[in-house]
Amino acid sequence: MFAPSRLNLTATLHTHDRYVWQLSMNLLSNIKIIFSLSILLTSLLAFGQANPQLKVATGEWRPFHSEAYQHQGAATHIIRLAAEKAGIDVSFGFFPWKRAYSLAQLADQWDATGVWGDKEERREFFLFSDPIVVIDDVLFVHIERPIKWDSMEDMKNISIAAVRGYQPWIGFQKQLDAGELNVSLVNDDVTGIRMLSVGRVDAFPVAKEVGYEILYTQVPDLVDFIVPHEKPFSSTSYHLLFSKASPTAVDLLVKFNKGLEAIKKSGDYDKIMKNLRTGKYLPDPKE
Repeated sequence: MFAPSRLNLTATLHTHDRYVWQLSMNLLSNIKIIFSLSILLTSLLAFGQANPQLKVATGEWRPFHSEAYQHQGAATHIIRLAAEKAGIDVSFGFFPWKRAYSLAQLADQWDATGVWGDKEERREFFLFSDPIVVIDDVLFVHIERPIKWDSMEDMKNISIAAVRGYQPWIGFQKQLDAGELNVSLVNDDVTGIRMLSVGRVDAFPVAKEVGYEILYTQVPDLVDFIVPHEKPFSSTSYHLLFSKASPTAVDLLVKFNKGLEAIKKSGDYDKIMKNLRTGKYLPDPKE
């Protein structure tokens, strides 16, 4: 046996060093790959946890929905706040109402539509949210000429201005045809309110918030004199409708209702309704 020469020993050490260096480089490369994969996985998880999307097809119904109004109307504002509270990213598209309904029913690009009253035929295609707004139909009267009524029978003793084609309550047309009501038919809301202001009729029936909107936008000189009667003769709840054709409808509905409940508890909802009745949602809001 011969002892290894110094030259052979040096060569062996160099080979060992190169092996260790190559092993280190491979390990470093693997660490970089693992780090990159972890970043990618984190990004994918974050993407998967992004807020759910809700696209609402709606239409013009002032003061509740309008592209021209503050926050696009009071009902739009309520829907937006409730969705945000629930962690839902919401967007709106304005269409003719019939088209808005059809687009949401298909659930191709739009998930929901609103606001709508509760009718049985709509429940075939949609899931209904909790009420967004409950609208009282009332008699607007002159503040200096208050009236009193306890039952619908009392309407026979009250002179009323009513817009042609509008039926303020169930059975109105039947009573009108039978000559049981003292009604002056008018062509528009402003004419009816003007008749009330000069004492030609005792009352003008209209949805409370719509009546306020008419006063603030069309007859502001009468805002301090024409007021809603404290007793409504009917109330209607209006809802956001989620298409049953959408696979996310149930999940969105549950989340949205929780958000709606939250803004009602926080006082945000009451603030919106107060602002609505004082003209704050008009394009040129009242101070």
